[in-house]
Amino acid sequence: MLFALFTLALSEEINCNEVDFGISVDAGSSATRLYIYAWNTSYQYPIPVPVGKKCEVNRPIHTAYYDDSVVETVFKELISCADKQIVTEKCLNKSRTDFYVYFTTAVRSLNLNEQYLVKNRTFNYIKKNTAFNITESMMDVIDPNEEGIYTWITVNLLKNTLEKAEDTYPVVSMGTKSVQVVFSSEQNEKYADNLYVVNINNINHTLFCLSNDHLGIDSGVHNHTRSIAQEVGRSTIESPCYLKDYKTTIGNIDVTGTGSSKQCTEKLEEKTLMRDKSQCTDPYCTFENIPMPEALNKRPVFATNVFAYAAEYFGWTDDDTMTLQQQIDFANKFCGLSVEEATEQYGNESLEYLMEYCLQLSYTNEYLLNGFGVPATSHVNRLTTLNTTDNLNTIQLDYLYGTILARAYGGLSIKEAPRKFSKFLAIALAVIAGIIVIVVVVIIVLKARKIKKEKDEDGRNKRLLETENSSSSSSTNAQSSV
Repeated sequence: MLFALFTLALSEEINCNEVDFGISVDAGSSATRLYIYAWNTSYQYPIPVPVGKKCEVNRPIHTAYYDDSVVETVFKELISCADKQIVTEKCLNKSRTDFYVYFTTAVRSLNLNEQYLVKNRTFNYIKKNTAFNITESMMDVIDPNEEGIYTWITVNLLKNTLEKAEDTYPVVSMGTKSVQVVFSSEQNEKYADNLYVVNINNINHTLFCLSNDHLGIDSGVHNHTRSIAQEVGRSTIESPCYLKDYKTTIGNIDVTGTGSSKQCTEKLEEKTLMRDKSQCTDPYCTFENIPMPEALNKRPVFATNVFAYAAEYFGWTDDDTMTLQQQIDFANKFCGLSVEEATEQYGNESLEYLMEYCLQLSYTNEYLLNGFGVPATSHVNRLTTLNTTDNLNTIQLDYLYGTILARAYGGLSIKEAPRKFSKFLAIALAVIAGIIVIVVVVIIVLKARKIKKEKDEDGRNKRLLETENSSSSSSTNAQSSV
C-alpha cells in the first residue's frame, strides 16, 4: 500500500543515524504551543510520532512588537519544557534539530514592520538561549490557507485516504479569530483564487481552500454580544447562548445566560452568521455570501480545534461519531440546563470550560449546517487528536503536524493551482492591444503629417527664395540699362 503508516517504535533498538527530530511552535492568538516529533528516515513514507508531551504557555506572542519581555516570558518556559521532554532521547542532537515557529492570525493582522519586530525578537531570544538549529527563515507568518491545507494533509494521511481524491475527507477548522475549510475540488477558473495543488509522493490533489479571518469563535461572539447590546440599548444583556443563570463579561458588556441553543442560532443567523441566499448565483455560498464550488454534503467532515473542544470534553470519539442532527439535539438538551444542573451532570476538573460549551456547540453547529452545508444526517468527526493506524501513537490534529510531515517527507509541496487563460484576461489583452495599435497609427499619421508639412514649408521657402532672386536679378538689369 502506497501510504503504509510506518511509525518509529521508540522502544526498539534504534540506529541513531536513521532518526530525525523536529520542533514546531504554534504562536497562536491566545496561547503558544511547542511540539517535538521524531521519525525514522529509513522509511520512504515515515509517520512522525510525538516525543514527550505538548509544551504550552497560555499567552500569545503577537504583542512582542511593543513589549519584547513577552518573548522571554513565553519561550523561557517553552524551552525549559522542551529540554525536559528530550532528556532521555539519546539520538537527539540539538544542533541538527530544526526549530520552527509559525505565527498565525494575531501576527498576520499586524503591519509588516510590526511582524518583523515580533519575528526578529523571537528569533534572537531562541538563538541566544538554546542550541537547537534555528535560522531567521524558520520564523514563518503562515498563510491561513496553509493552516487549513496542513490540517487536511494530517487528517487524510492518518486516515490513509490520499490515493484517490474522491476518498479524501473535507476538513474544517476554527480558531479564536478565523475559520478554514479545505476539500478536494476540480479545476474551475471561477474559484482560481482559492485553488491549490498539493503534491504528496507524486500524487497531485487540487484543493479548494477558504479562510474567513473574522468569524472565529471569539470574533463572532464579540460581534454577536455587541449586536444584542446595541439592540436593547444597554450594557447588561441576556443571551440564549449560555447556560441558564450563567454570568460572564464580554468586553464591557455583562451577560446573563437564558439557555436555549435554538434561540442562540436564530440570533446568530440574524446578527452575525449571515448570508442572503437570493444573492447567491454559485452552487453554494457560505456566510457573507462567499462563493464555494459545492456544499460539504458528499463525505463525512472532520472538524478540528474549536469545532471539537466540547466533543472532547463530553467524550465523543472517532468510534462513536454522531450525526450533525444528534449533535444539535445534544446542544439543545445541554443548553437547557442551569449552571448547577450542568455542573452536577458533566462537571470535572475543567469546569470553567463547561460554561462555554453551550455557546461553542450552538455556534459551530450553525456554521456546519448553514455555513458549510453539512447535511443534518451526515456524520461529523469532531476531533482534537487522531491515532496512527497501529494505535501506538496519538497525533494532535492541527496544522503543526502537517508542517512536520512536510519536513519528514521532503517531497511535499503546496502551490497555487495553475490558471487557465480566462475570457476576461483575453478581452483585457485584446483591448490593450487595440489601444496600442491605435496609438501607433496616430503616431505614424502625425509623423507623416509633420514630414509633409516640413516638405511643404521647404518647397514654399524655395519658391520664395527663387522669387526673391528673380526680383533681385531684374532690378540689377534695369539699373544697368540706365
